[in-house]
Amino acid sequence: MKNLAKISAFVFAIIFTIIISCKKSKITSNPTKTDYTYTPESMESSEITLTVLGQQRVNPYTVENVTAAYNFVHGTTIGSLPTTDQYIRFAPTNVSQVKLLVASNLTLFDYPLDYEVISLGDYYHDSSVTEGNPTYYYAVIAPNETKPSVPYTVLANLNLYNNEESVVRKALELKGYNPDIEGYAIRDISGDATQELPTKFAKKEENPWGTGGEWTGGGGGTGSNFTQTITGSGLIKSANCACKASTDTRNPAGCIKLDDSQFSTTGQCNSYVGVRRAKITVRDNWFFFHSTHSNDGGCWFFSNLKFYGRSWRTIKFTNDWITCKGLNHQIGKDVFWYMFPVHKGWIFAGGPIFNNMEDCIDRDDATETLQHRYWMAATTNNALFE
Repeated sequence: MKNLAKISAFVFAIIFTIIISCKKSKITSNPTKTDYTYTPESMESSEITLTVLGQQRVNPYTVENVTAAYNFVHGTTIGSLPTTDQYIRFAPTNVSQVKLLVASNLTLFDYPLDYEVISLGDYYHDSSVTEGNPTYYYAVIAPNETKPSVPYTVLANLNLYNNEESVVRKALELKGYNPDIEGYAIRDISGDATQELPTKFAKKEENPWGTGGEWTGGGGGTGSNFTQTITGSGLIKSANCACKASTDTRNPAGCIKLDDSQFSTTGQCNSYVGVRRAKITVRDNWFFFHSTHSNDGGCWFFSNLKFYGRSWRTIKFTNDWITCKGLNHQIGKDVFWYMFPVHKGWIFAGGPIFNNMEDCIDRDDATETLQHRYWMAATTNNALFE
């Protein structure tokens, strides 16, 4: 029976790989993606909603403003702190240039980050861009970071000084924001004696598996058949996710669970299996973000990162081995949206608890719905790792 179940799971995986739009590569020690792609109707959706923006906001993270905040807090007269990041708008004009953006692996946003968000939908198309043409894409990258060969404009030079809370709070206050409401992120670099003036924190992906027994198995629900060994001081097993988490509730941690057709009970998230290797990106209400991937149990965790107030997270079904994509029926303005991985979010979190963020992907057999899109992408993604 056990062998039969494995064979059934394998056949099930093949079927889903055929009917979902994914490009995948052979799993190797140094995997690389290929351009092998399917285009199925089963990943289409007619539920796509448009992001609605309000007024442009006053940017508190310009080099000038953070310098003023730093001098206020420390009683210094530094002329200018360094530019750690640039806020950039890419303006692709054709499919080839959009492909270059996708291939760059930059964290891209299709809406401007310095505008008020009235309603965060599934996509945004700038009204100044003719329908049928690619919209603008926004990124926050280091000044010396390689940029794709796509026309771009530097909108602002930033100093993302995320290791001293008093400076971050003062930068927000100087522009009229209440830090406790606006929210911000702090990167703990205690013990780094070389950190004298604010410099860039690399937005690299953190190792989701850790070392030794710290990430043995995974979390997930009872259907996942995984258990997680938690070692080290200041760590707990989170209530909903049963994953590694910090005792500090402001350290982001959580899990992504999937209603598996064979092992789960629909509607009971604690029976769901973990979504493996999904990409999770968390960000504050402005420009700071950080990414990681879930482990075999769907668990994810950020060390030395704290969030206060407003924050957002998104789940993308992409990793070094597979990228899942999906169409939608509103083929006009957002036809280029298909070129990017299927993503769930952005999901809002207002705190103060950030260390037990549970995302459950329920099974939905009705096609042309977003929930079906997410479930299909997660199921196909997991099938690759069976």
